[in-house]
Amino acid sequence: MLKKIIKKIGVFALTCSLLIPVLGNAEQVKADGLDEVGQIVDGSVLTTDAETESTYNVYARSSLLNYGTVKLSDLGNRVVSVGGSTVCHRTCTTVRLYMILQRKVNGSWTNYRTWQYTANNTSLLSRSIQVSVAGGYYYRAIGSYSATYGSTESGSSTTNGIWIP
Repeated sequence: MLKKIIKKIGVFALTCSLLIPVLGNAEQVKADGLDEVGQIVDGSVLTTDAETESTYNVYARSSLLNYGTVKLSDLGNRVVSVGGSTVCHRTCTTVRLYMILQRKVNGSWTNYRTWQYTANNTSLLSRSIQVSVAGGYYYRAIGSYSATYGSTESGSSTTNGIWIP
């Protein structure tokens, strides 16, 4: 009887010794990205915010491009919304909005998805799209804006990074 109890304790101890490192490692993998919160990677602060927005403002005298903005939002369930606008001072022959969704992999940003929109004879171009993404990464958005009416004016802006669990 004593041998059975000692054998069960030994099996239990062995099982625990095998499971504890596995479970501990799983917790470490989940938290890996969160230990980077607050760091700056290529100009973007890594955050746990639900959304981030960046605006390109034209401070010099401009006759065409007023401003451009890009926004990235975590909608939950590993779905993000990427939206942007190009806003002009006047009706332009061509208005463009180019949006890039980037993911941080191995310490640097890589393109995940891109979209390019063009509108003619308008002063405003806005678009928004929802995208399913992989969890466990930081994402950011880049917007590029241009307006053409004889000449062309352009600019770009980049959001901070948001953690998608």
